[in-house]
Amino acid sequence: MKKSILTIVLAAMMLLAFTACNDQVTYKVPVGMTAEASKTEYLVGETFDPSTVTITVDYSDGSSRTMSGTDVGMASGKFDAAGYVSIPVEYGTTTSAGTSKLTASVSVIAYSVEKATVSSLPATGTFSGNEVTIDDSAVSVAVSYNNGQGTRTLAAGEFEVKADITTPAAGKQDANVSLEVFGKSVTAVTPDTWEITLTEETKAPGTYDPEKADGMIVRLSYVDADGKTETANGTSSSAASLTGTFYVNDVINWEVYLIDEDDNVQAAVEGTDYWFQGAEPASKAIELGEDNLTAAKDYTVVLSDNTTVKFTIPQAKDYVTRIGKITPKADFTSVSSSVSKANYDFEVEFASGKKEGTKLDGNGSNVIASGTVTPGTTYIQVKILDDEVPAGDAFYSYTPRIEVSFGKPETVGTALVLPEQIITNAVAPAKPATTD
Repeated sequence: MKKSILTIVLAAMMLLAFTACNDQVTYKVPVGMTAEASKTEYLVGETFDPSTVTITVDYSDGSSRTMSGTDVGMASGKFDAAGYVSIPVEYGTTTSAGTSKLTASVSVIAYSVEKATVSSLPATGTFSGNEVTIDDSAVSVAVSYNNGQGTRTLAAGEFEVKADITTPAAGKQDANVSLEVFGKSVTAVTPDTWEITLTEETKAPGTYDPEKADGMIVRLSYVDADGKTETANGTSSSAASLTGTFYVNDVINWEVYLIDEDDNVQAAVEGTDYWFQGAEPASKAIELGEDNLTAAKDYTVVLSDNTTVKFTIPQAKDYVTRIGKITPKADFTSVSSSVSKANYDFEVEFASGKKEGTKLDGNGSNVIASGTVTPGTTYIQVKILDDEVPAGDAFYSYTPRIEVSFGKPETVGTALVLPEQIITNAVAPAKPATTD
């Protein structure tokens, strides 16, 4: 029985040896390759995308294989200049029969951006020092190139828009549009400016560590009804002082903070953490009034370690809030029969409650007077509304209808028509006496 089994095993081994000797081993070798790019236009600064290249490899056994440029390790670099670029493609395999390497190339072109149109620019932003920060996530940028024959709407991350402002300040600002496309500056941008409202970045009170105490800061802040804002911080080496223009009834807020080595702050307590040296403000919300018209007011805060910080409440400007009386008077010594050369006496009431009289001389045009009245730089503008001024004796029975505009210098616009809208003693000028 054992002899029979051994005979069968030997026979099988001989059969396998015969088969191996008669089988012919074949190898699959790449014999040809083509490469084609689906994206052939790029912008200067853009990075070549190898995944857009389709590679087809033909083998010696008649089969083929399709791959991308990424699959075969094509290089991915930036286009630093405009022009045509030929990008090589290599593919090779190594077998026991040797190494087979094929090469091909794709041709693409890079263009410089000629013009850009920017839309949906943000209405607000923040600033710290001279650095302005905006959110450009909603901004849309369309560019043209190749003498206007090519256009493209850029995706997020392909461009960066900045607000270029020489000296940022709180409130409404005119900003220049600064645009970079793939890191390259674009100068022909539409629009090239836009209006943006800025607020200053400030560090809100955070977790204060008394073991790391590092002095204190005094913060002044101001916000008006039009959204104008300003903030100033004072330290032991630099006083807090606002730089804007302020008027009667504006409110300036101040607060004292303890600060630690990590710039964390905590509201300080008067009488415990600090006190005032000399004069002390009546409250932390100071409404500017008549006592602020003559000069700014300085205050000095003293910390428990005798460190001092100064802050300044700015001088206020007054402005006209009411016209009580206007009297037109003609200057007949230099002008005859011309109300546009007349002088006007005004009784004005200011925001501070002051009432004063002032006189504005005519300037010989339809705008009779435009100038300043005291106190402060306050503007009143007077215009004649009548189309014609009577000549001859009729002039002396003529009461002109005029329009008066007044208010803050930046926002002169309160317009009243005389004599309908204001109680006035506006009368016709007296006829000058004649001498023989």
